Amino acid sequence: MGPRLNVRFPQSVWARQLNVEYGDTPQVENHGGKVWILGMKVEGHPSALLNIGGILECYGLYAMVGGGEKPKSAFVENREGWTAVPFRCGGQGNFRTKVKDTWQGVGKQEDTWQREFNLVICGQPIE
Repeated sequence: MGPRLNVRFPQSVWARQLNVEYGDTPQVENHGGKVWILGMKVEGHPSALLNIGGILECYGLYAMVGGGEKPKSAFVENREGWTAVPFRCGGQGNFRTKVKDTWQGVGKQEDTWQREFNLVICGQPIE
């Protein structure tokens, strides 16, 4: 278990088997950098990924969501960047808003109780 990641432009991060469990803020925040993660686990109710203007790929995201209080934010959020992530939510609880994607000021979100997504791609094509 380690601290949450806060990546800034022009940083690049490559991580494997990331296990961040730190408070109720996004466990990985990317502000314009490049992040590639192979295997990540979170527990409780924190948002897992927040990508703002960067490139974030996380292959194999698992959330052990506790019961009780409902999460207030999206599980995965992309703002004006590019994100690719397959994920699964397990445990007693669940996130109602799984994915929130904002591009050129227009926001879309996926509200569902579905627990597993094979691959979610947010943002616009990289040129």
